[in-house]
Amino acid sequence: MSTSATTASDRFALAEQRLFAAYGLDVEQRRVALADPPLEVAVRESGAGAPVLLVHGSGMNGATWAPVFAQLPDRRVVAIDLPGFGRSDPYDYRGRGLRAHAVAQL
Repeated sequence: MSTSATTASDRFALAEQRLFAAYGLDVEQRRVALADPPLEVAVRESGAGAPVLLVHGSGMNGATWAPVFAQLPDRRVVAIDLPGFGRSDPYDYRGRGLRAHAVAQL
């Protein structure tokens, strides 16, 4: 990615890359399609071994787990951006209970 990123999304992605690099992490970033809701979420993954899934709280994103990634060198660490957060597709949470949203998304 060019250091002359101009869109907000590009700047956000570059900031995440710098954050992971500051912790010495080689993190793969990709998007995964969900069935419910029908959208794509951003996923970050690093390491090998038994998997650990990290899910952020409200108002955050998967990159906030960078310090935790660094503490789990012998695990496969996976962190997602919930719908509507970070680099995931926008989403309106109205009309369904939070538990129902969480069960569907995870």
